[in-house]
Amino acid sequence: MFKKLRIENFQSHELTRFNFHPGVNVIIGNSDCGKSTILRALSWVCSNKPNGDDFRSDWGGDTRVTLQTNSGKVIRNKKGKTGNDYSLKTEDEELDFKSFNKGVPPEISNHLNLLPINWQKQHDSTFLLSNTAGEVASALNQIVKLDLIDSSLSKAVSMTRTSTTDFNAQDKLLTQAKEDLESFAYLPSVEKKLSKIESLNKRGNEIDKSSKDLRMLIDKISETKKLSDSLEKYERAEKTLIKIEKLQEKKDALLIQTKTIGNIINELYGVESILNGYRDVSGCENAIQLILEAQSRRDEVKKSAESIDLLIKRIIDKKKDVNQLNTEIETLEEEMPDVCPVCGGKL
Repeated sequence: MFKKLRIENFQSHELTRFNFHPGVNVIIGNSDCGKSTILRALSWVCSNKPNGDDFRSDWGGDTRVTLQTNSGKVIRNKKGKTGNDYSLKTEDEELDFKSFNKGVPPEISNHLNLLPINWQKQHDSTFLLSNTAGEVASALNQIVKLDLIDSSLSKAVSMTRTSTTDFNAQDKLLTQAKEDLESFAYLPSVEKKLSKIESLNKRGNEIDKSSKDLRMLIDKISETKKLSDSLEKYERAEKTLIKIEKLQEKKDALLIQTKTIGNIINELYGVESILNGYRDVSGCENAIQLILEAQSRRDEVKKSAESIDLLIKRIIDKKKDVNQLNTEIETLEEEMPDVCPVCGGKL
């Protein structure tokens, strides 16, 4: 039930308030004082009609109509040129609506619970008295919701008719399907053949997989052979390195001998200078013997020095071979994979 109505800047009403009472409410006034405008404002808040802006007051300002009911408040508002909204405020919620086209938001309609039959305009004919019997019956049906029963019965009859038609059609399809099924009596034998074909196909897939595995194994064998060749190079290089290490040891020993021989040569030079002082002395048989031994020792030292020189040349040549082998080893290390293709272990 409506309790209060507030109209702001709507046609001739700048600010008008109404307090409604239970039952029938009568609005009395002179002609052209705004009685019809009150109903028009009530229609605007309840059904969003009239449209446009012709009903807005000439003096400007926001146009607003507020309708308070027993369970809440509905506000219809127009601000400026573009502002257009509905508001619904109840004890449980507050809702604002900005986009609703020309209709009324469903929440507002459900709250007001009004039908077109609830509206009677000023120049409409007397309610029900001027209508035909069928129109009166239709109006009463809408009031007590009997039209829902009629529409439900009509839908039920339509659905029954549709279901019967569908049932008959499905029954024909079932009969046709049974006849078609008899024509496929050969399918069990075909199914056995298909099963055999699937088994053969499965076997073929297994053979294909075995072939792929075999090809992969061949590839691994080829890689292993390459790796074996590389390992042989490594072994040769390792043997060469061992020889080089032994030569290095000999070189170190010869260097020590060279130092010793150098010391002996220096001593011989000292002895020779002493002997030169005794050349004019007769009867120095011991000195002469020493000289001869020293000369013999010197000759041996010279031969050892020549052998050392020859050995040093060989060591230099071996160093060149070592450098070449190191280059080959670096190349092999770059080509060597990180993971063994046979066992899968890290190298």
